[in-house]
Amino acid sequence: MTCDHYRDLLWDDLYGLLEAGESEALRGHVASCPTCQIELQKAETGQRLLSKAARLDEILIPPFTMPVPAAETATVPITTVNHQPALARRRLRVLPWLAAAAAALVLILLPYGFYQHGLAQREAPYRSSERELQTVLAERQTAKQQADDDLKAAEAAARAGQLRVQVLGPPAYQPGALNQYHVQATNLSGAGVHATVRARLLDDKKRVLFEEKFTDHSQLVVTLPSALPLAPSAAARLEFIAT
Repeated sequence: MTCDHYRDLLWDDLYGLLEAGESEALRGHVASCPTCQIELQKAETGQRLLSKAARLDEILIPPFTMPVPAAETATVPITTVNHQPALARRRLRVLPWLAAAAAALVLILLPYGFYQHGLAQREAPYRSSERELQTVLAERQTAKQQADDDLKAAEAAARAGQLRVQVLGPPAYQPGALNQYHVQATNLSGAGVHATVRARLLDDKKRVLFEEKFTDHSQLVVTLPSALPLAPSAAARLEFIAT
């Protein structure tokens, strides 16, 4: 059974209207349910208020006792009965009950109103802090994204600013043959770039046997002269420098 069902039985149990099994089940549930314990306390408070109101009614309005006529009186006078005092007494009987019910209602609703007011006051700083946290997280995410974009842009600029020279040709100089080399200048991203390439051939004594400069070409062909003063067994080094 739900808490709503047990709360409906609280007043019946307080006035002894439940069977023993129902009362025992209700008490067992209330013992383990904090919400129903609060409702039981409210019901007990209302019962005490109603009991006080009933006692106040007994004090203010004592029970009416019909006077007993004297034995020696034989004549019964006929008088007109005024019903207004009885009506007033009934109204007086109702007023304490209404006052008690109103007081019980105030006692029930007033703490709830204070609770809601206090809850709203406690939640206001939390809501404000939550909004500030969301703002900080959004700013942090924006800053992180901006930093990532800046880093990628810097890496792209660095890769674009660095040169790589690729050379295809014979591994050694061959006198009398076509010593032709294909040179390509690219950046680190692999895109061809215009660069100034200087090609030179050095012998084993680092003497320059051939040197030529090529400008504004991403791809070029370098052909060495076929009759350079280089012995067949001499060691030589071919250099390509791109700027």
